[in-house]
Amino acid sequence: MSDKRVFICVPCHNFTAMGFTMSLASLMLKIGMDAPPDTGFIRLQYEQGSILPNVRQALAETAMLERATHILWLDSDMVFPWDTLHRLMAHDLTIVGVNPTRRRPPYLPTVKALDGTRVYTSPESEGLEQVDGIGFGVLLIKTTVLGGMKKPWFDFTYRAKDGSWLGEDYYFMEKAKKAGHKVWCDHDLTKSIKHIGELECDYRLALHSKP
Repeated sequence: MSDKRVFICVPCHNFTAMGFTMSLASLMLKIGMDAPPDTGFIRLQYEQGSILPNVRQALAETAMLERATHILWLDSDMVFPWDTLHRLMAHDLTIVGVNPTRRRPPYLPTVKALDGTRVYTSPESEGLEQVDGIGFGVLLIKTTVLGGMKKPWFDFTYRAKDGSWLGEDYYFMEKAKKAGHKVWCDHDLTKSIKHIGELECDYRLALHSKP
């Protein structure tokens, strides 16, 4: 039996979108039929609340308490293929996720390149790209990242120099990078995910909105 223990963590405010619900059902069906190789334990965990850093912190602490080796983060407004866990686990990377398009105008990609610019996934984009930061919409991390960082792992930060706020996801990314971890974007999987807002937003919408 493998010692890999995967927690699928879903933060939720009140309700989940139907597209997400169907995606999660398909993913759990795929796991039941064919769990990723070398995975001995998979558990679905959700936490409800309105303060996202608190919700993510609670989910992560539960996973650590239960000796999880990996956390698959799935936001409740995402659509993703049923083999998402298999594909991300196959990379064997510490932090790897996708590049969702924002769900409201302007429809821009959410991942930042190493030079600080936005990463645009195109039909020609393939494989993995090392990036500066990535959101938690569909993200797999190894819990060794958490074990090497002081709490809180998630927080909102006000940046006085430009009057903006750093979200809890990029707060995590900044701490992880300072601890020496690299962040990766899977362009192939990105082409199969959507971010649910007024529309189901995918990478093609971001390309059409490109300045």
